[in-house]
Amino acid sequence: MNFWIGLALLFVLAGGGAKVLDLWLRPTTKRQIHKKILNLSHALEERDHRVVIQAPIRAIARGLSELYGEALFSFLALRRCTSITLLVFGCALVISAVETGPPFSLDDLPWRNFDRTFNAIESICKNEQGPKDVKTEVKAIQMRACQRIRAYNNSENRIAFSVLFFPSIVAVAVALNFASMTFTRQVYRDLAAS
Repeated sequence: MNFWIGLALLFVLAGGGAKVLDLWLRPTTKRQIHKKILNLSHALEERDHRVVIQAPIRAIARGLSELYGEALFSFLALRRCTSITLLVFGCALVISAVETGPPFSLDDLPWRNFDRTFNAIESICKNEQGPKDVKTEVKAIQMRACQRIRAYNNSENRIAFSVLFFPSIVAVAVALNFASMTFTRQVYRDLAAS
């Protein structure tokens, strides 16, 4: 049964991705892409191995340039990369919720993790004896560190952590995806030019 659900989700995602591309691309761009696909199929029928290898690489490089724009670092590329990341995140949430229940282990909510972390720190700080071979200077530094850390265990920091938890995950994912896509586009451009 899971295979059929996965297959259905694959078709839904492929159809959704095709619809998104259909909305993003202009009719003239769509005709150009269709022409390029036909040229690619003719290039793959060539006998020369270099042409056969270069044709898909050039097609991928052109496709990425069409999707993200010509400039590697641009607002258009960032915006589209963000949209794709959010779309993938949303699909991952839905799929993981269907398969396992709460997605991304949401049974451990951010404020519970915050409390659990400070409880672990408190248990370490309360263990005053610790190892016997630790010098008193080290124990004094440890106690000062514990006092500084305890200052952050309040409701304002708990709320800030809980509110900023998911947006920070999304921001990091978008930044890494944008950097990865920029690097990938540069590699494909270099390969296509060689």
